[in-house]
Amino acid sequence: MVDKISSTGAEVVIYGNQWAESDEYLRNFVMKSADSTTLAVYCHPFDNPVIWEGHATMIDEIATQLPDQNSLKGVVCSVGGGGLYNGIVTGLKRNKLSTLPVLAIETEPAACLAASLEAGKVVKLESVNTIAKSLAAQFVSEQAFVFANGGHPTKSLVISDAQAVNSTVKFAEDHGITVEPACGAALAVVYENLWDKYLPNLTKSDCVVIIVCGGSATSLDDLIMLRNSL
Repeated sequence: MVDKISSTGAEVVIYGNQWAESDEYLRNFVMKSADSTTLAVYCHPFDNPVIWEGHATMIDEIATQLPDQNSLKGVVCSVGGGGLYNGIVTGLKRNKLSTLPVLAIETEPAACLAASLEAGKVVKLESVNTIAKSLAAQFVSEQAFVFANGGHPTKSLVISDAQAVNSTVKFAEDHGITVEPACGAALAVVYENLWDKYLPNLTKSDCVVIIVCGGSATSLDDLIMLRNSL
């Protein structure tokens, strides 16, 4: 991924063991040290309404393209800091789908949403050592907590890293598309047969949307290596 970004002409700086450390370094050092001729633009990875609005357009497209919205029974997405989740809920609300449940999936080592819901407030995890690196947020945004804690019908589900990785491999075998373990978290609902418990009573005419995202940094060889290491 570093090579891909660098090929666009960007200078890539690697700092810290997880995004929170990189984020702090960016805000407190890199941006403050920029000279007067440089316009520094900061984009938070998940806690920004502009990001949510971008994600929400997926729901706009789904609402437009789905012939029978009554057949739609839920949306499944993986959750790190909650940016994608916030966008999905935003899109559902503005398309008059505010009663449609969202199944929010996290991996065990980085289940900050589940921990926050249990505590009744946003909590910060001490460690987020998950294979699903894109989900390695120590906390969710305040808006994600508000939505999940009664603001929108939401079911929180925590799975293992192994379930996420196995699901990415199975998805690649079935569809020829490589996605990263962060996406495998959402796919685990299918490949680990979790439907009945979290989205019960589905019929053949029902539709559930699974957000399949993130594959630029992962190859099939990477996934097989990860699966063999578990």
